[in-house]
Amino acid sequence: MHDNARPHTARVVRQTLAAANINVLPWPAQSPDLNPIEHAWDMLQRRALPNMEGIQSQEDLFLLLQRTWATIPQRDLDELILSMPNRCSCVVSVRGRNTDY
Repeated sequence: MHDNARPHTARVVRQTLAAANINVLPWPAQSPDLNPIEHAWDMLQRRALPNMEGIQSQEDLFLLLQRTWATIPQRDLDELILSMPNRCSCVVSVRGRNTDY
């Protein structure tokens, strides 16, 4: 998934997606990022980065990320989802501009 930001709409990206038969959803460029997976990725990254020393292969990285994902409390992920109505309300109240989320 991408947000139609300029790097994601470069010709080479569009051609690669088309060649792979991947349809891109219509999404306003630089729209407020309300996708909770972005915040879940951030949680994962913050927890994994301190443990990156010694990673020598994609398999090592995959295993680290798998172990790290298991340490994220389910309630934290649930809170991301439950915050969506408030996030949407904030975007509406600022007429689509950036929010604090």
